[in-house]
Amino acid sequence: MHARTTTRFLALALALAAGTTLAAEPEVAAQQFNVRSPVNTVIGGGVQQRFAQTFELYYRGEVSHLTLPVGCAPNANLIVTLETVNRSGVPSGVILTEQRVPGSILHAYPTPSVPFNLIEFTRPVTLDPGTYAFTLTRKGRGDCTLYVGPDGDTYPQGKAWFIANGNPPYWIESFFTPGVTHDLAFQLYARPR
Repeated sequence: MHARTTTRFLALALALAAGTTLAAEPEVAAQQFNVRSPVNTVIGGGVQQRFAQTFELYYRGEVSHLTLPVGCAPNANLIVTLETVNRSGVPSGVILTEQRVPGSILHAYPTPSVPFNLIEFTRPVTLDPGTYAFTLTRKGRGDCTLYVGPDGDTYPQGKAWFIANGNPPYWIESFFTPGVTHDLAFQLYARPR
């Protein structure tokens, strides 16, 4: 056996003997995967529209990434945060981790189907079971396009929210069709801890 291979084998054996476990693979911890294509909305725009989705985490896990049906102009940046929620169940503004994604790597015009783009947190965060939110904000020039979920409450464990200039300065439950709620389309991944 080669010396380098022997060293790796011994390190693995010692870790297992000491009770150390190898890192679990990320798994889908929360999702609403249906998309109401071709219905979409703008993150940013003249009213600086922002979106959020609350979700339920059922076990302690390290949130590593999420996928979203979103695309951005090359000069835009998508800011994704994970936040706590307040007693009313809306994002609290307390940021647990944040990721800036350059628009140049997010496909802006999906053809022929809507892509779910991967957003990986460079600083994953370990969360206890409970309700949390992710938020979506556009910075820079150009906008981002977000595809939404079907009509109705397709993810009963959470709600979609938005804030836009010209509306009250707080999160409002999302209505993409007048009088009809929608959830965002998303998949959130966590490593069980």
